[in-house]
This record gives sequence, structure tokens and C-alpha cells, in this order.
Amino acid sequence: MSKKLKSPNKSESVNNSSNINNQKLIITVLILIIAVLIGFIFQQQAKSNEPVINRELLTEEIRKQVRDEIVKEFTDKDAKVEKNEEQPVPVEKSLDKIEKTEKKIVIEDKKMEDLSSAEINFQNGKTISLDSKKIKLKKEEPNQPQEIKTETPKTKEKQENEKKIFPKEIENFPSVKISKMKTKKMWIPIPNSNGGHRRVPPIEIKFGKEHGSSVKVWLFEEFLSQEESEHLIKAHESHLKELLKQKPIICFDSVSTLKKNLIDLKREKIAQLVTPNDFTTGTTCLNQTFSRQLEKWGLKWSFSTAFYPGESKFSKIFGKRIEEATLLNETHGGKFQITSYPTEVGYKDHTDCVIDSQDQRDRYATFLVYLNELGAEGGGETIFPELGIDVKPRQGRALTWNNMNYETGKCEAKSVHRASPVKHQVKKKYIIQRWYYYKNFYALGKRMPDASLPEREPNTPKVSCDNYDNGSCRMYDEWNPDHMIDYQREKKIY
Repeated sequence: MSKKLKSPNKSESVNNSSNINNQKLIITVLILIIAVLIGFIFQQQAKSNEPVINRELLTEEIRKQVRDEIVKEFTDKDAKVEKNEEQPVPVEKSLDKIEKTEKKIVIEDKKMEDLSSAEINFQNGKTISLDSKKIKLKKEEPNQPQEIKTETPKTKEKQENEKKIFPKEIENFPSVKISKMKTKKMWIPIPNSNGGHRRVPPIEIKFGKEHGSSVKVWLFEEFLSQEESEHLIKAHESHLKELLKQKPIICFDSVSTLKKNLIDLKREKIAQLVTPNDFTTGTTCLNQTFSRQLEKWGLKWSFSTAFYPGESKFSKIFGKRIEEATLLNETHGGKFQITSYPTEVGYKDHTDCVIDSQDQRDRYATFLVYLNELGAEGGGETIFPELGIDVKPRQGRALTWNNMNYETGKCEAKSVHRASPVKHQVKKKYIIQRWYYYKNFYALGKRMPDASLPEREPNTPKVSCDNYDNGSCRMYDEWNPDHMIDYQREKKIY
């Protein structure tokens, strides 16, 4: 008799399926754990064998190869030097040049796994050939503190020149106050007279206006003889002849003065366009082309040549004569300046000292002598509008006055004066003048080196146009630094 099999019920089937799934999950987890452990073991072994990166050696090797490439480049260039050159540049000098110009390099940070096989071999002391595509280099920033700046020959030369121009004597110079001006009668030798003298008394000019200032004006007739006056004119004209072989460069105290002079020349449109950029680098001067154009348009000026104490026998005679007549100390006198005024040229209202200046190294007194005369209608008078004084040129006549109050050391605004334009159609007006300073300073009465700017040909004259409202244009045979922007900014006086 056959037995009938009993089939499993539904709940037993579900339990069996659940057990199988649990077993599979456990096996999977175990496999993952084993894989992680194997990976950890391999990682530890790799770390234990990782080479130490010697970045200093790597940097030095790179620098060496860069250097070798540059040396090769210079060597190749030296080999191509033409035979007619005096001396080819030796390799040693090329190396010196490389030392000065070689750029520093810095290796960027790189992880071990980013290093190429060549780099790893290098770390292990093996010879490699560098691949610029694999090893990234970057130039060190120019403002890195470890970068050493070298002095160029021009920098050293400039420093040496400054030491020569501004020695210690300037800072330590004992500046003292001038003696108060007092005039007295003079007995002046008459040339070729066997010991004869002429009597030259001072004449104090009475003011035409009440002014309430300390300014006083005196005259000395025949302070210079006819022979002396004519000799000075001849020397001036001879020097000008040589000077005018070069066209002058024209400088202005400001772009405003340039604009106003252009308007006077009927060049209004150009005046609207000019800016400080029209001046040459570091100066308030025009270039040669613009300077010549202004001259063609009709800009006019007076002409000045200078000589300094000790440069001639006459400078000693003249300086001593002024000191005896006025008590103005020779130690406080500046250069002797001969000036000629052509037709229609004069000089606008101005003071010889600077109003409201705190610097007492300023022009305390002016001594001026006319070297010729122009006649009744010739113009060229020296006029003091605030004092009511009008003086006509006469050969040998000296005119002297104080610009500053001796007690306070302040510039007297009432000392304002002008040189009237010359009306004579043939003759020029000639004068010689010298300024005496309230307090002296190192460079006073010394011929100093010419200003370095603007760049110019040797013996190029300078035309300086002062403030338009109280000055005019004048040509000089020397280049003081008044037109240099750095000097204007620092207002140095030596």
C-alpha cells in the first residue's frame, strides 16, 4: 500500500528562503572586509618603500640644466661674432652675465603619485633627463624678499655725482646775515690818468609816493667808466655770438605761462591743446622742435651772460668797489650778470625777492649799472610803480636798492619794479647787475654744474620764461635746475 507524501505548508517555504538570503549577505560582507584588509596591507608596504623627495637636489639639477642651455646659447652667439669686431665676448664674461640675469625657479608642490618615473629615479640618485612637460616650473615673484637687486653702473655714477655736487660742506655751511646797506662817497680811479680819481657821491632818490616801507634807492653817477662799460658790452656780444650758434631750448615756470604766451602770439587754438605732457621728461621745457616754432611765431626775450667772482680781474675790482660804496659784504654777492634787451623787449613788474617766503637766503639788495644810454625816447627805464621812481639809462650810472627789510628779513612788496621795453629801433639796452643775499649759502658766487635735464646738445642756450603775470622770458648761458620737476618739488637750494 503506497504512502501519500505530505507537501510542506506555505510558512515553511518562506522561512527557508529568508535563511538563504542571510547567508549570501554574510558572505558578501566577509569578502568586502577581506578586500579592505588586503588593500590596507599593500598600502602600508608601498609607504614603507616610498623614497624621500630631495627637492634641493632636484632644484639644483634643474638650475644646472637651465644654466647649461643659456651658456650654450651665449657660446653659439660668441662663435658667430664678426671678424672685424675688436674683442669677442669671452665665455667667462658670458657666465658673469648669466649670474646677474638668471631667473630663480621654484618647483611647485607635487604629491608622490604625481611624480613621473624620471623624477622618482632622480630621488633615488639615478641619472635622468628632464622633461619640461612633466616637471612644472614657475618664475619666482619679482617682489620676493630674497631677490637681491644689484646696482647698475649708471646708479653708481649718479650717486658719485651727487656726492660731488652736494658735499658735506653744504650741510655744514655757516650761513650768516649780511651787513646793512649804507652808502658812502667814493673816489674811483680814472683809467689812463696817472693816478687821477673821480669823486662819486651817492644820491638818495626822493620818492614820488608815500609807501611806508624800508625800501631806499640810491644813484651813483659814473660808477663805471666809459672804457669799462664798453669792454663789458664787447665781452657780452662776443660770448653771445658763440652761444647763438645753437638754437635755444625754451622752458616755462608752468603750462599756464606757456598757454598765455601762445595767446599773445595769436595761437589760441594751440594754447587750448597744450598740457604738461608737452614738456620733456622730468622738466618744464619744450623740445627743440616746439622751441624753434615758438621763436618763428615771434616769442621774444632778453639775453644774459654771467661771470663769477675770481673768474676775471675785473670781477675782483668791481666786487670790491660795490662793497666800499654800500657796505654790502662780498661774501654775500652772487654772480655778475650782463643782460641785453633788444627792441620791444623789457621785463614785467616783479620783486627780486620772494614775497611771504620763510627762507632768508634771498636777494636783500640789487646793484645795477647801465652800460649805455638810449636817448630821451629810447625807452628802457627802470620804474618803481609803488615808489613813484623812474630812472633812465645812462652809461656808467649805478642804481641800487634794498629788496628786503633788514630788521625782519622779509621781502618788501613795495620794492616791485620793471624794465620798460626798449623803443630804440637800432640800439640794445645793456646792464650789469649783481644780487646780494640776506643770508649766504654754499653755492653763492660759485659756478655749479649744469642741470642734467633736458637732454641737449653741448652749448645749447636756455630760454626761461618766468611767471607770466610778473615775469618775462630771458636767455641764459648756463642751466640752473629751476626747470627740473624734482627741484621744483623739493625746493632745494645749495
